[in-house]
Amino acid sequence: MCIRDRYGSSITHGGNASLMSKTYAFRLAESLGADCINLGCAGSAWMDSAMGAWIAGRKDWDMALFELGVNVIGEWSPQMLYEAASSFIRQVKEAQPDKPVWVTDMYYNHHDFHHDPKASAFRDAIKTCVEQLKEQYPRLEYLNGLEIMGEKDGFTCLSSDGLHPSDLGHEVIAQRLSERLAQKKSCHP
Repeated sequence: MCIRDRYGSSITHGGNASLMSKTYAFRLAESLGADCINLGCAGSAWMDSAMGAWIAGRKDWDMALFELGVNVIGEWSPQMLYEAASSFIRQVKEAQPDKPVWVTDMYYNHHDFHHDPKASAFRDAIKTCVEQLKEQYPRLEYLNGLEIMGEKDGFTCLSSDGLHPSDLGHEVIAQRLSERLAQKKSCHP
């Protein structure tokens, strides 16, 4: 049994899904036949070192998926995000170098349809961070959030706040993540 550990914002937590069973975390685990430890932190996925140490020290997960960036877009610069994400990911990978860790940036949201340049800069910061750390940690992968749920999926994938996925959005995220994780057979070396 592969146990998947998820860390991220209220989106990972399941914000605005009508039922827990409609969240992308639940649906992804179900589609992959895995157990799920959901560490979604609504409004507080700030990549703090205490959370990083806690995840790094746990031995009850086989694979992790981190959704990073959206909780700090109003507070941080892209450079601050890069530094925090680098530190957080490195902390986990140093303790668990053989376990696969996937990192996704922000899914399509109101920052995109308002053409906020920070959205693109934040995605670039996460991508650069993961690409640089991958040289040291080969079982680290980057997933572009817009490829998982993007503008092409339309507004029906978003809830009325323009940030959180609707039930359909959670389904789209789960389906696309499932396809990518299954391709890599991420629970097995």
